[in-house]
Amino acid sequence: MNSKITRPPRENTLSAVEVFGAIGLIALQLAIAFVFTAILFLLSFNMDSCAGSGTCNYQVAAASLYMTLITAVVTVLLSIVLTIVFTRRGQSAYFYPVIGNIAVALVGVVAIILNLTSLS
Repeated sequence: MNSKITRPPRENTLSAVEVFGAIGLIALQLAIAFVFTAILFLLSFNMDSCAGSGTCNYQVAAASLYMTLITAVVTVLLSIVLTIVFTRRGQSAYFYPVIGNIAVALVGVVAIILNLTSLS
């Protein structure tokens, strides 16, 4: 007697709703990154108040500005690749884009906090 449980194989095709949902979630990652980058760009004008005082950490401020952009590029590429690879293995098409959205939002919040603390 064989103790192995056999399941019927899931087809590797996705419905149109799943495909457009995954594409929409990946586009949402870019939109979130754009919003955080715009906020950080506006916050970077606080550097003018630090001129000559020596109280600002310009390296951290610059790093916080690029942090969201780099994270967005990496997570979008990873989301696309991992979604394609793991949906072929039968996993959900939404899992990795949702994780990417959470990662971009968390890094955006951390970047804003770093920017505010470095320029005060």
